[in-house]
Amino acid sequence: MTESTTIVCSIDPGKMSGVAAWRSDAPACMVADELDPLETVLFVIDLYRVHRSDLEVVSEKFTISERTIKTALSLDALDINGWLTMQCQLWGISYEQQTPTQAKKFATDDKLKAIDWFERTKDGHANDAARHLVVYLYRRHRTLFNEHILPPMAKEILKP
Repeated sequence: MTESTTIVCSIDPGKMSGVAAWRSDAPACMVADELDPLETVLFVIDLYRVHRSDLEVVSEKFTISERTIKTALSLDALDINGWLTMQCQLWGISYEQQTPTQAKKFATDDKLKAIDWFERTKDGHANDAARHLVVYLYRRHRTLFNEHILPPMAKEILKP
């Protein structure tokens, strides 16, 4: 009997969202892009249609703060995360949120470049999705992370 392939979709939600997708059968690779809110939802739906219970979703937690209110307040991130919370429950698949601090501290640009996961995009949201993917894989898929992602990232981790 063959082991199923896990698919992880990570999302940096917003007016322009970063999305990244990873497969356990190709653990050193991932794809990332920037999509508007509707395209983000449709992307997750398409992944679910193909992969069903093998899909895991993680997104950046969005909190409204004084800083958020003073800048251009957009509720797109809340809308996306609310939809993900309800839809993933309905589908019976794993959904988690991570703080931006977790991702930015652990998965720096240099670390993303070391594993060839750094994408040059207009707003950098694809990289933020990749950061959340790295943290999630470290926490939830440690063996694959240690075998395929950690070795090329090691010199960046060991830098003073």
